[in-house]
Amino acid sequence: MKDSTGGKQSTLPPGTGALGLKAFLASLSLLFISTLCAYWIVRGQAGYWSEGLPSIPKGLWVSSGILALLSACCETAARSFARGNGPAFKRLFNAGFILALAFLLSQAMNWSELTAAHLSPTAKSLYSFSFYMLTGLHGLHVVGGVVCHWMAMRTFAAGNGNHDKVRSIAIYWHFLSICWVVLFASLIVGTDHELTGAQIVSACWKITGFAFLMFVLCWVRALAAIVKHEGIAYAVIGLIPFIAFLRAFMRADEMRMRRNLAWWAFWFALALAVGSVGLAIQFGPNPPA
Repeated sequence: MKDSTGGKQSTLPPGTGALGLKAFLASLSLLFISTLCAYWIVRGQAGYWSEGLPSIPKGLWVSSGILALLSACCETAARSFARGNGPAFKRLFNAGFILALAFLLSQAMNWSELTAAHLSPTAKSLYSFSFYMLTGLHGLHVVGGVVCHWMAMRTFAAGNGNHDKVRSIAIYWHFLSICWVVLFASLIVGTDHELTGAQIVSACWKITGFAFLMFVLCWVRALAAIVKHEGIAYAVIGLIPFIAFLRAFMRADEMRMRRNLAWWAFWFALALAVGSVGLAIQFGPNPPA
């Protein structure tokens, strides 16, 4: 069988690719989160950071714009494919590939600019090491995305593509775009040499408190849904957050809890990660004054 654009339908069960992508992105999220946590812990305990050193390359703003265009381009391509507009899909999907290459080129130029300022990847500076570590980790996954994008282009050219494939490519670029926003913001804020460890710890407590509040709100919504669909007895058991999450997850469609569960997991992860950073800085070997 062929889809609306002439590609063959996948022989895998529906949703298999989406499930695999979610698992893959979940593992990548842990990698990026742990790297960012390490960055902020080191930044919060460092007494010297970027004083007298060049600022981060201005070209990072150009890279950000390219990545935003790439994400938008692939999203529009996926929607064009779903509507059966093959020519528009091909133009946009190919343009997305070119933009991905352009992003890598712009990042290479940013690295070259910092290297020319005598801050190479081997320089004995936490400031430069953090820059290359964060941008390099992200760039490595962009390279992986370029390879997958190119393979998908070949698949579609052979008439074997399907909507799940193009949607997965678009979601991957959306994910890397979101990761880049967080990484770039961390670089901008972290390079402020006037930023102290005490200020970072204070911000961590505020973010953790807000995330915990949102976590509780999601928990209350889940409990209300459990009372409505399963009764007060299950709601009492659901006073243990983990059990409430599992009960709501098992009947997510019926309770219309999918979005709430996603936000619940997000706020929990944010509180855990940021709170851990604050504790590590506050009680580390070089606690802020």
